[in-house]
Amino acid sequence: MGTGEGADPTEALVAWLRDQGVSEHTIATARRDGHLEPHLATDAHIRADPTISVTDAAANVGRSIEWVTTMLTALGLVPPDATSPSLTAAEVDVLRTMVTAGQVYSEREILHFARGLGHAVRLVAEAANEMFAADIEAPHLTAGGDLVGLGEKVASSVALLEEAMGHLATLLRAHLVRSLAMSRSARQSGHGVDRMTLVVGFVDLAGFTAATEDADPDAVLALALDFARVAADTVTRVGGRVVKMIGDEVMFTALDGDRGCDAALVLLRWATEELDAPVRARGGLALGPVIAHGGDHYGAVVNRAARLVQAAPIGELLLDEATAADCTRHYAVPAGEHDLKGFSRPTATWSLPA
Repeated sequence: MGTGEGADPTEALVAWLRDQGVSEHTIATARRDGHLEPHLATDAHIRADPTISVTDAAANVGRSIEWVTTMLTALGLVPPDATSPSLTAAEVDVLRTMVTAGQVYSEREILHFARGLGHAVRLVAEAANEMFAADIEAPHLTAGGDLVGLGEKVASSVALLEEAMGHLATLLRAHLVRSLAMSRSARQSGHGVDRMTLVVGFVDLAGFTAATEDADPDAVLALALDFARVAADTVTRVGGRVVKMIGDEVMFTALDGDRGCDAALVLLRWATEELDAPVRARGGLALGPVIAHGGDHYGAVVNRAARLVQAAPIGELLLDEATAADCTRHYAVPAGEHDLKGFSRPTATWSLPA
């Protein structure tokens, strides 16, 4: 539906909203508050109107209000209060599943899983939102497009999102099998259920802060996204896993020294070949038992790898003794001992140039 020449764009939007089933009350409230926008129609397609309060949800699932509030907070769905309608029936079903899980798993592990789930889903939601804003909304409005046209594009995007969400279970199964295989291999050392023997790697973009201090925000974002893309693809190809991006630094894991070096060296060479000076890369790898929980890793090995990357010269990869000894395809040279912050004794290191 278009506005037509001379048509009032506000009234055209109102007519479109009515066609989409938005109530007169909602339209009137939006007019009053100055928020008459296409999302009034499209948001309802994404999430049903909440009709259930925390109090009612607690009674429904047989748990206390405090338990429901704690679980919702872990999932990233903090309700405004206990009595206002803030949940949908489907969201109460999520709580019911968590109650069932409590018959098998501890409260601590369920809450940790819920936080991870909420965080992961939030990342997917933000990526979808950013994709629409960058490729649909901004070009449409820049070209002078009307709000009705934008609303129709939002509706099409929501339909595509619905289709994509239908594939999440498929992707979860694929990633779960991959995660199980990697963890089984890393846990063969027998250190315990939450101990994994892994190579932990950090690669840092040295010079990033100075190079981007006065840079155009779009250029800064493009560089950050390029680094994240190359890091994810590179680590995945060697059978490793990106644990997290930390600004201009990536933390990843691999099952052995060679594969850790493979990933780190590709990233160092990419920075040298593709990025403008002064931005270059340096890396650090450490091997040993790490504490694994919730998709993250902790312990002295992680700390050592994080300190090694800070000690590494630009364009070089510093390895600890265990990583160097574990390599059969990469031949590092001794690089002396380094006093790493937080460690009581000097750390022997080996170096690999990019």
